[in-house]
Amino acid sequence: MISGHGLLLLLASLFVGWVTAWIPLHGLAAFVRPDLVALSLIYWSWRHPERFGVLTAWWVGVISDLVLGSWLGVHALAYALMIYFFLNIHHRFRIYPMLQQSVLIFLLVGIAIMVIHWINQLTGVAARDLMFMLGAIGSALCWPFVRYTLDYLGGKTV
Repeated sequence: MISGHGLLLLLASLFVGWVTAWIPLHGLAAFVRPDLVALSLIYWSWRHPERFGVLTAWWVGVISDLVLGSWLGVHALAYALMIYFFLNIHHRFRIYPMLQQSVLIFLLVGIAIMVIHWINQLTGVAARDLMFMLGAIGSALCWPFVRYTLDYLGGKTV
């Protein structure tokens, strides 16, 4: 079981992710915005893979859909697929250097973003260009900061 401090940190990291996703941005900043909810899910699935899996990602995705006002299940499916793929490689992820971890974060978040975009295309709410993929680059660039911040706040040695 996670301690009270760990649970508070988990909820705080998800809350920060939802708040930053909810804040409206304009121009390029709206496209480059990192998906901090996805990064939090990856971090917690990395640190506690036996506790944070596909089902947790699904429910966090449902809450994300409610917070963002999107079709119910869009983020749930995207996050569940992302964490499924991550859990298949999480043992190797632990030993990779930060640059290689960031590349994998780009790929994982990119998959989630493409699933969200694909579903939005089916419902008629899609972007016309590939600018939506810049969020995966922003997430990959933010991964070292997210990882070291959560490690520091959680009491892990960095």
